[in-house]
Amino acid sequence: ANGGTTLTGAVDPLRELGELCRAEDVWLHVDGAYGLPAAATEAGAPLFDGLELADSLTLDAHKWMGIQKGCSVVLVGRAGSLESSFGHEESYIRREEVPNAVERTLEYSRPFRSLKPWLAFRVHGAAALRRWIEHTIALAHELARRVDTAPDFELLCEPTLSTVCVRHVATGAADLDSHNLDLAAAVQEDGRVYLAPALVDGQACLRLCFVNFRTRFEDLDLVLSTLRELAAR
Repeated sequence: ANGGTTLTGAVDPLRELGELCRAEDVWLHVDGAYGLPAAATEAGAPLFDGLELADSLTLDAHKWMGIQKGCSVVLVGRAGSLESSFGHEESYIRREEVPNAVERTLEYSRPFRSLKPWLAFRVHGAAALRRWIEHTIALAHELARRVDTAPDFELLCEPTLSTVCVRHVATGAADLDSHNLDLAAAVQEDGRVYLAPALVDGQACLRLCFVNFRTRFEDLDLVLSTLRELAAR
């Protein structure tokens, strides 16, 4: 199930899917690589109703938690699930009361990735991380509001989390798809703001994803003015 897609931030109906999987004895995995941290916020929690029914979850802490790349997390609800999948016997590995990490992953030699989120929580605390995520969600909704009232922009879908997909509607443009793809390339080359081209329901668009807590509401003015300036060239 999707726990916040990378493209639009869409979240599947987790409770409905969870109850179905329980009834059919099917393992439910929720891919929350980008969106799962929002489940801990007041704004995002309702979207993740039923998350507790998942058998496993994944998230990329380096995407929305301000943590250095790369740092991904997998959580499982049943003790021993990872060991039953990855466990094996090697005579040179000590088995003690606490399972060796090689019993839970494909990797033997690996970096100390867990230090990164541990430090983030120790230094900033969970409350600060929640505030940062709430802030970026608010940024996305404010940009969507401005786009929705602008005659030269089109909002392709209401933001679910912190991602906004928009199209610049150029007067007289013969092909809006090509226009928006060219505009995305121009924005990336310009460097004042960053966005990516995307395809939503067959339409080329501009995808803006807010994940940096340092982004301010004043920066939204720069986003729209830059798009208009570059589109007019």
